This record gives sequence, C-alpha cells and structure tokens, in this order.
Amino acid sequence: MTEAERFILKRGEFETTYIIGEKILQHIWDYSKDNQKAIFIVSSNVDKKFHEYLPDFGNIGEGSIKFTVSDGENLKNIKSYQKIMSVMLENQIEKNSLIGYVGGGTVGDMTGFVAATYKRGMKLMAIPTTLLSQVDSSIGGKNGINYGGVKNVIGTFYEPSVVLADTYFLTASEDSYLRDGLGEIIKYAIIEKTDLFSVLSQFNDLHEIKNEQSLTRLISKSVRIKHDIVSRDFYDQNGIRAKLNFGHTVGHALESISKSAVSHGRAIVTGMLVESMISRKMGIAEDDFYSIITEFMNKFSIKPVNTAQYSIENMLHIIRNDKKTRDGNIYIPLPVKLGEMSLNAVPMEIISESLHEFSGKQ
Repeated sequence: MTEAERFILKRGEFETTYIIGEKILQHIWDYSKDNQKAIFIVSSNVDKKFHEYLPDFGNIGEGSIKFTVSDGENLKNIKSYQKIMSVMLENQIEKNSLIGYVGGGTVGDMTGFVAATYKRGMKLMAIPTTLLSQVDSSIGGKNGINYGGVKNVIGTFYEPSVVLADTYFLTASEDSYLRDGLGEIIKYAIIEKTDLFSVLSQFNDLHEIKNEQSLTRLISKSVRIKHDIVSRDFYDQNGIRAKLNFGHTVGHALESISKSAVSHGRAIVTGMLVESMISRKMGIAEDDFYSIITEFMNKFSIKPVNTAQYSIENMLHIIRNDKKTRDGNIYIPLPVKLGEMSLNAVPMEIISESLHEFSGKQ
C-alpha cells in the first residue's frame, strides 16, 4: 500500500483538505477530535457491504451517533430531511459538532444540505464511496433535495472541510461503479487543458485502472480540475462553471426518461456523444470528439445508452424544461477542440436531428 496523497485546495478564505488513497479512514479522528459530538449519515448499502471495514462511528466522539439511510434519489425529499433534523435535535447535536457522510452522491447531497441548514451551518466531512462521487459530487459545494418532481430544486452551495476518498471502496466494488465514474473523468479530460487526457489514454482497459495507484492518480487530477473551475464560478453565475455540464443536457434527459434506470455515468457519456454530434452539426467542433469519446468507451467497456428505446419527443420535452433553456434555445457547452469549450444557444431542431441520428446508429 502506497502513501496516501494529501493536499489542500482553497476558494477565497475557505479551504478543503483532500486525502486520497487506500484504507485511509483512520484520518476521521484527525478531523473530529475537537468535536464533542459527531453524527455520521451512512448509506445502508455501504454499511452492509463494508460493515467489517467501517469504524464504530458511535465511538468517534462522546455521544456521537450513526444514522443509516437508504441511498438513491428517493432519499432526497422533505420527509427524509425532517427525519434527520429530528434525530439531530433529539441528540442535542451542537453547531460546532461534526456531520459526516459515508456513501455516494445522493447521501452526499442530503447530508450537505443538512450541514448547510442545521443551525445555519456546521462542519462537514465527506467520505464518498463511489468513483463518481469521489471525482464529481463531493467537489464544488452543490447539494440539495428534490421537490414536486423537480431534481435539486431546493438546495444550497456548501463545501466540506475535509474529503476522504478511499480507493478501497472502489477496488472492492463491481466494475460497473468504476465505469460510472469514468464517464465524468473522460469529461474532465476533454474540457480542460491538462495532462489528464494523455494520462487516461495510457490505460488499455479497465483492469489497468482498478488498482490503488492508478485510481489515486486519476481521482487527484479530476478533483483539481473540478475545484479549479468551481473556484472561479462557485455560485454558477459567470458561465465558467457551465463547461462542467458537457453531456448533461442530453444525459439528464436520459436519466429522467428512464426513471433513473440509466446510471448517471452512462447517461452523461452518452450525452457527450450526442452533444459532440451537435457541435459538429453547428460547425463548432474542430476535433472529432465522437470518435475520441467512443474510443475511450470501447477501451473501458462503457456501453452507450440505446436511445432508440425511448421516445425522442418525450426526451425533447424534458430538455425544453431544462433550466438552461431561454427563448426557444437551450444553452449547451460544446467542445471546440481538446481543452476548449464554447457555450452556445442550440436550437431544439438541431438537438432533435442529433438524437434521431444517434438513435439510428444504435
């Protein structure tokens, strides 16, 4: 086992400590010793699968508690939020206490929202357990819950003080979870001018990635890319952060129309393929992004979503209701060349043409 990578990334006066490596959960005590109490929101799936590996959260601080939740979008609702708040009040969790989560993106979304709103904010520790959450949802401060059938319509911007990205959760899990996270890593490799593209290109298959050293390297580079983008546009107001949405316009429509049967990673990487076609149709793309993305997908055995099984009209209806739609156009970040993106007003007709063309390839 190699030594874990540890670094601090700053946004103004706020800083987040990242520790990435295998079997690093002992660092929980480094960041919780000053807290009289702590509450840990733990995914029931993670608790069941890694019960022998997880620490005794009740012994981390005097009166500390562990609260187990079911993961998935069904967690992110007002009722779950109220239940967690009631447990915290009943156990007299103070503002200077620590709240931490152990799980994937949905557990992180809920816990981040609780951390931001309980007594106007408390210290947050993130222990993301999937590759997707380690390279994406645990970075950038976006969290929230769903309401009225709308995803993340209630939310805040609130960052963790410390993130423990333990690669043991990844090497001990099914390959499908790795593929899901690789969709976002491929996105980072395309949207920013860094060496991540060349590093990712060096791997021949998923097996070469599934080890502590490779995962630590990819996670570290991905975290730094997303943090750099987010730190320049934390509240998503000046357009810099928009490039992170590459693949997400079509990808979110796929997630919605499939009722989340399509995983986030597969949806996003499929969305990148369709949006690459849009970029080509609009004369924006200088590189052949469709081939570039397809090559990565083939290499890591990531299958695109068969969009032909869904109604394109229904997908277009979902896209029309996207918050990025204005005046009949939807604003989508499109790839120009490797490391360069352009935010464009895309007519719905072009999106429709591209979806029909892509579905014809399936």
